[in-house]
Amino acid sequence: MPPDATAQLDNAGDAVPQAAPERLDPVRKRVDDLANAVRSLHRREARGELASLRRMDEAAAIEPAFQTILVRVAPNASLGDRHPYDDARRLALVTKILALGMSIEVLGKGYRNLGEAMAAADVSERRVQGLMTARGPALDDLVLRLSRRLVRAGTLPFLDIGRLLLGSADMVERTRFQIAKGYWGSRRDNDDGDASTDQTSTGGESE
Repeated sequence: MPPDATAQLDNAGDAVPQAAPERLDPVRKRVDDLANAVRSLHRREARGELASLRRMDEAAAIEPAFQTILVRVAPNASLGDRHPYDDARRLALVTKILALGMSIEVLGKGYRNLGEAMAAADVSERRVQGLMTARGPALDDLVLRLSRRLVRAGTLPFLDIGRLLLGSADMVERTRFQIAKGYWGSRRDNDDGDASTDQTSTGGESE
């Protein structure tokens, strides 16, 4: 056997199998695929399908426009699947949120921290605290209403939203933590900037 071949065999045992991206983070892959499907509708100017997604009853998950997306993105999804990212109702809710924007530009900053986006949109502390503690249908309703507000502000951080709605209990709590950091960090930066501006103004007047 050639030396090079022997070396390859010797090193084969050291190789670490690389997991497919969807196995590393199936929620991110699912959200990205849904976002791409909605982008495709915008590019095709499929206004009727987008409107039907905005109006659909996500609890039934039988809207034709959604089913067309579902068979491509998650063909094995079912109602009440033990994995939220394979539960058709959960996927319908995320798709509905992704379709809220009237233009494709709203999906342009999908990986932005949700807390930072809420701070920029001047979302109240009370609503943020609600997002930190809500569970079940209350969380779904809060996220949907919050998404509508953010879309009106021209942004939709869909990855964090997807992780709240499709993630495991552990992923949801880790996402909440990152959202809280983003929100309060942005608020602190804004407060520091306001204080600096006030000091500059005061200094100018005293002179």
